[in-house]
Parts: sequence; C-alpha cells; structure tokens
Amino acid sequence: MRLQNVVSLIGGEIKNQPAISQIASFSTSLNAVKRGDLFFAKDKSLVPQAIKRGAYAIVYEGWIQIQDEEIAWIKVENLENAVIKLLRFLLIQNQTKIFVVSKLALEYASLILHDKRAAILHDPFHLLQSFNNEEFLFATKEQVNALALDFEHPPAIETKIVQEFLFATSFIMRGRYFDRLQVAPLFFEHFKEILGFMEEYDLFVDFDNLKEFPHFKPHFIDSAFRPVEFGKSERVIITEPDCKLLQKEAKYLNKAAPWAKKIYVAFDCKLENFAIIDFAKLQAYLSKRSFTHALVQYFDITLLEKKREQKSLL
Repeated sequence: MRLQNVVSLIGGEIKNQPAISQIASFSTSLNAVKRGDLFFAKDKSLVPQAIKRGAYAIVYEGWIQIQDEEIAWIKVENLENAVIKLLRFLLIQNQTKIFVVSKLALEYASLILHDKRAAILHDPFHLLQSFNNEEFLFATKEQVNALALDFEHPPAIETKIVQEFLFATSFIMRGRYFDRLQVAPLFFEHFKEILGFMEEYDLFVDFDNLKEFPHFKPHFIDSAFRPVEFGKSERVIITEPDCKLLQKEAKYLNKAAPWAKKIYVAFDCKLENFAIIDFAKLQAYLSKRSFTHALVQYFDITLLEKKREQKSLL
C-alpha cells in the first residue's frame, strides 16, 4: 500500500523525508512486526526494536526522537483514532458485515465463537493486528459508533426454557435440546444473542468454554477452601469483576436461592447489603461465617487455599 494513502487515511503528518514509499502491512504488536510493516507505537519504548525487526514506518502521537531517516515517521493527534480510521477503511473495503451485541454477549462470543469467518472487536489495536478479511465482526454499540459504520442487530430466535438452575439453563431451540449449559438464567438473554447468529449464519461455536465466563462465576469449595468439581459441594464462592453487576446478581441470588445461606462481600465497591472489607482479611471473614453461597467482588480464588496452606505450616 502506498505510504501517502495510509497517511491520508489516518489523518497523519510525515515528519521527515523517508526513502520508502510503500508499506507491506500494519502492526500494533512488536512480536508481529515484519519487514516492511507500518508500526503503531502505542509504547514508544518499543520503537527501536520495531525498527530492528524491519518496520518501514512508525506512527506515534506526542513527541518522539527520529532515529532513522530512511523510514517514515508519522505523527497523529490520537493513536487510537488513527487505528480506528484505518480499520474503518479495511472493513468497508472487505465488505465485512458488522453485528452489534451487548457487552455481555460479546464476552460470550469471545469464549464460544470459533469460526474463521468471524472476528470480535476487543479493542481497535487488537483487531487491526488480527484482522484477516473476516466476513463478520461482532462489536458493542459504543464500539460501532466509534467506527461510524452501518450495523445489524441480533436476529430474533425462539427458545423454550425447559429448566433453570442457579448457574445453568436447559432449553430447546429449533428442535434441538441443550442440557444444562453453564449459562446462568440471569444472563440467558445476552447468551441468546449469539445463538441467533449461530443459527442464522451457521457459525461454529464450542460451548465447552462457557465455564470460563467471568461474571457470576461459581467456585465450588470444600471446608478448607480447596476447589471441587462443579456442583459437588454445598459451599460456593461466586466472583464478579464488574461492580455494576454485583447488586443485580445479589437480587437474583436472593430470588433464585431463598433457601441458601448467603453473604455478600466487596473490597472497593460500596453497595447496599455488601460487607466492605480489606482483601487481606477475607480468609478470616469467610472462615468465621456459616454460608452456602458467598457473592464476592472478583479476586484470585486460589489465594484462599494458599493462605490456608501457609497458615498450617506455621
């Protein structure tokens, strides 16, 4: 691609008189830089290494020391906006169909969608690096607004819920029975968005990774806080990384499991009915309480077991 065309696309300014006039491809990751690439320098400290790997052009914002007059040095006002402008061009050129889904549906898609025809917009830098002329792109409404491109909503699809469990759902979709998929009923409508695309466009999905969904994630434990197989214990710690979801999940837990002995814990999310404690005191706090279900702001669950092991060695 002609260098001048790229500069015009991203709204940049060449700050020197380079010897090169063409670039081979684009890179946002140092490890992926090849000879002839244009490198988006999100981390300017990586520029010398990018040049050694063969970068023909460096895109940057702010100030930078020009180190090699042979290659192109392109200044932009905002690096992310420059990446978005280039992505917009590539998506239009490729006629990629853009689907808008909720943020939670996008996280489900990230886990279960394994189709070479589809890409997921985690962030513009990652997508530019990995884009391979995919037919479909999944993104949130906010992300698509930044791209300023046309989009489609999830296709409607009918499902019949057969049975709801606290952390799983059994349902029928177009004559197919799905038994106890690890999707909490609380989030089923978001998961259903991906099911619609799966059926409409025959996309390949793998439900095995649903257990890695980070929201309202159950960790079944024994009395020593050691992990046990899913559903094999009466005690479960449920972690949530998004403070905005904790209150909603607490209400769901109260309604769906009125029989459970529940406690709610947060570290820096100030929420009604949640105990706010220091993480260092979590082990002691949980040990002194009788509970079956503990909804806790996200933390590395394995640290509880390690703390207990360290204490037993003293």
